[in-house]
Amino acid sequence: MGVSNAARPGAWFLRLLLLLLVSLCVLAAASIIFTTSTLSVKQMLRRNFRSSRSSRNPPPKRLNVSLSSSPELVSLATTCSPETLDAGAIHFHASQVSEATRHFYTKLQALNQPPAPPMFTDDHAFLCEEILAKREQWAYCLPISARRDEPFCVNASREQLLDSLPSLPHNQLYCYASVLHLILVDVYEELRVLGGKPALLYGTLLGAVRNKSVIPFTEDADIGYQLTGKFLLDDLKDALWRKGLHMFHYGIPRVCISPIHPLASRLYNPHKSLGTEYTVPYVDMYKMRKHMFTLKWDIEQTKNGRKLADAQVQPYSKVELLGEMYDTLADPTGFLRIEYGENHMVPESYLWWW
Repeated sequence: MGVSNAARPGAWFLRLLLLLLVSLCVLAAASIIFTTSTLSVKQMLRRNFRSSRSSRNPPPKRLNVSLSSSPELVSLATTCSPETLDAGAIHFHASQVSEATRHFYTKLQALNQPPAPPMFTDDHAFLCEEILAKREQWAYCLPISARRDEPFCVNASREQLLDSLPSLPHNQLYCYASVLHLILVDVYEELRVLGGKPALLYGTLLGAVRNKSVIPFTEDADIGYQLTGKFLLDDLKDALWRKGLHMFHYGIPRVCISPIHPLASRLYNPHKSLGTEYTVPYVDMYKMRKHMFTLKWDIEQTKNGRKLADAQVQPYSKVELLGEMYDTLADPTGFLRIEYGENHMVPESYLWWW
């Protein structure tokens, strides 16, 4: 009896500990089940939301093309053509865009010989698989090579892409800056219409301040945006897709020319590798966010991650680029001085071989 009474407190402690462990296991299992079911519901709601959004917009009108093979078997084909957008059916916000944009689209639609769809062969035939390719990043950017030399590409604009040029190799026909200007204007205007409050930043702002043009040797264009009101990046992606532009996320949102763009055949270089990062004309989009408590602005990829005072950002000021006025930061000179140094107005020299 003495031994039994002495051991009894230890037995009760073990039973209590065992009960506690069982309870913890039950709670953990319940938590896993709840998390899994919650994720499933979220995924279902996300799919329903996307499907409802896509059902609101009818598909854009395409040009009638004859494929050399069935689209379903395009991965097995050696040659194919995408269904490029009909330039005459592209929607642009006539009452909200500049006169230059209206003129550009009118001229594009009035071409005597509208560009035929490009022909893709071998591994480039992947560009015909629209459903799969839209999920890609750089791989669905149209392979493009272009000139970056001066003085040929000084003041180059999208208007150059509509000119009839002599028969030259693909990389000598047009300027890189012309393609950048084409993408830049469409992204800027769609952002503005959707409420994204665009602003020219970085190298694009630098070119505008220096000589009111796109820097000939630059590799991209730069636009800031704000997530305000009902503006969603998915809405922007849909709007750009309907203009023949491919928006994807690669660290930040980026936009390039897609294979279904009306000018794809003029820009396409069949000898260029497919899917290599940063080797085609593209626009970088940088999120701009004002902190609630500090009232400072966070702009993606600023030098050393610095924050900007509210007075440096808003109200927006205006800057001229190729004859059109665009929004930019309240203090563009101060922004460029910190990003590029005191000598930011002095261009660096580059040699580009094509």
